Amino acid sequence: NCALAMLNRSDVVYLVRSQSRRLTQRSLGMGSRLPAHCTSLGRVLLAQLNKEDMDEYFAQASRPRITPYTVTDEATLRDILTAVREAGYVVVNQEVELDLVGIAIPVRMKGFPGQLALSVTISPRYTPANEMKARYLDRMLETAMQLESL
Repeated sequence: NCALAMLNRSDVVYLVRSQSRRLTQRSLGMGSRLPAHCTSLGRVLLAQLNKEDMDEYFAQASRPRITPYTVTDEATLRDILTAVREAGYVVVNQEVELDLVGIAIPVRMKGFPGQLALSVTISPRYTPANEMKARYLDRMLETAMQLESL
């Protein structure tokens, strides 16, 4: 699955998504929403927030535990978001759905007021979480550069 999304309050909102029905039970088309705290798209977008907006996010967002792997603790999430901001990408392993791992990067398009993120998600049976960066990051960065030049 590949997606381009934006942040709206405490959710990721999908703008475009190419989906394999074999990978996920959810049908997430344009306008679909997922909680930001447990998705690769959401974490990349949250990591781009300034301090005031991030504080507001943590003050108002509910952060449900969706799978046994979902991180919900504020201090832990803040540490993760700091690491994401520094790395420029994030890998999230089975936090929004079991048997689904995702990698995401920020995308900055001219003339678009909000932050965007690009993701690839796949079953860890095909690409383990620790191989996502090596397998997908370079191509994702090339795609982001193409989008940013539009």
